[in-house]
Amino acid sequence: MKHLLLLLIFVPLLTLGQKVKIDVLTHIPYCGAARPTAEIGRGKDELTPNYIIILIERTSKKRIEIKTNAEGSWSGKLKPGVYEAYRLDKTLSNDELKLKYKLEHTENFRYQGDECLDDWKIEPDYVLEVAKNKKQSFTITIRSYCYRGTRPCIEYTGPKPY
Repeated sequence: MKHLLLLLIFVPLLTLGQKVKIDVLTHIPYCGAARPTAEIGRGKDELTPNYIIILIERTSKKRIEIKTNAEGSWSGKLKPGVYEAYRLDKTLSNDELKLKYKLEHTENFRYQGDECLDDWKIEPDYVLEVAKNKKQSFTITIRSYCYRGTRPCIEYTGPKPY
């Protein structure tokens, strides 16, 4: 009876999840014309505050929405397992994405099409594996590109700096 009581107390505690910290960074490349130092040429990573990430646990397909704090971090508990991380924009329809990011052909930009958006939306931004009995930290980096930022499926065709 004593062992059953201990199981009833401790088993639920094990299923509450593991402590996890996730930082979301945006990588900003160097886009200038002047020859940069090696450090500047690597670009910079900035913490991304108030950013929403969707985590989908691979086995159960359970969807969890997390939002970074003002410093660009989220801390909480996740059950052990493998999670695919997607930026919230990947849940939008193609029409919503085209409106939000002005995805169209212009003088300096070429839209690469709906098929490109479909492929972009199914590709996780990051895959994290939460282990049992271990506090973990993960860093999800959202890449930004010269002249187009984080807009998906758009190619910059305009003039480059010299």
